[in-house]
Amino acid sequence: MLSESVIEELLRDAPMREHLVQTAWPDLSVESRLQIIQIISDAGHNFVPTWLAALAMEDDAAIVRYWAAKSAYLKAPIDNAATGVMRDFELMFAPTPEESRLYDKVKNDECELVRIRTERGVGSSYETLTEEPQVRRLALIRVHSRTNSRAFFEWLGHAIDEGVPDLELAECTSEFLALPAISWTFLRTSDDFIDGFDAYGAGQEIRAGWDAAKKAGPALQGVLARQLPLKMGLTTIGIDEQASMPERVLAELLWRSGHEASLGALSQLVRSHPERFSEHVLKALERVDQVQSFDAEAIADDQARRALNQTRSVLNTILLVKQKVVELSSQLEAAKQDEPRRRGGFFGR
Repeated sequence: MLSESVIEELLRDAPMREHLVQTAWPDLSVESRLQIIQIISDAGHNFVPTWLAALAMEDDAAIVRYWAAKSAYLKAPIDNAATGVMRDFELMFAPTPEESRLYDKVKNDECELVRIRTERGVGSSYETLTEEPQVRRLALIRVHSRTNSRAFFEWLGHAIDEGVPDLELAECTSEFLALPAISWTFLRTSDDFIDGFDAYGAGQEIRAGWDAAKKAGPALQGVLARQLPLKMGLTTIGIDEQASMPERVLAELLWRSGHEASLGALSQLVRSHPERFSEHVLKALERVDQVQSFDAEAIADDQARRALNQTRSVLNTILLVKQKVVELSSQLEAAKQDEPRRRGGFFGR
């Protein structure tokens, strides 16, 4: 890895940067090449210049090529079938010769994960994922240019009906929910919505997610129940709907109740009416109570230890001060005894 001082000199945003990087590149490790690509990408709003992408696409390491391709601005060739306004639009944004060569290089790479980067934004629907192999599903979810939660969750519902394996859908969902744009979306509060329509749309997103959870297999139910918010925009998954969820979902919600105050009503409902719930759900609540009890005991023990350690520390300080006082008293007493002799001076001896 490159040091901060080397990075500052090598990657300074100035015309010499390109020449320095090209000069250093052959002698850099894979880790340092990835580091350079990432730093320049972060500084360029998640894009790298064409010269760097072209340089990295010549690398022997597939991960370096992938890292460059994921941040490269790839322009597809002009659609020669386009006419009229669309033809003018295509010509206006036509790729340069360098951009065309880069696109072809990525599209024809020997590594499929690199080639998939040219499929970014192909289509606006997740429905095409159903027939894809699992690795391609995961890769396409990561590169999809439009992160539409509602469309993704609706695809989950269709994929369940089509018989896509539960574990594969759980992996796809984990990949989707880990996208930074999605993570941010689920953290929005009522103050973050532009207007009522925006809030309504956000609510429909989580509604689609919870609808998928109701008919999903256990693995997918676990992923959705652990991560989906219960309230967003104009939609709230109320206590009655929570209580009617499948038992795997309900069990996960009870686990969340241990650290989410908004789910306290659900755990209280299960305690008050155990006859309404399955043994699996009741055991889940019992485990939550055990963990919370253990946590409470652990906190109490920790507080007791802290208090004891603090008492010992205070006692040690008192003993140290007492020792210093004794030492100072002894020194003062010796000084008093020596005072008459010192007053006599040389001639008083």
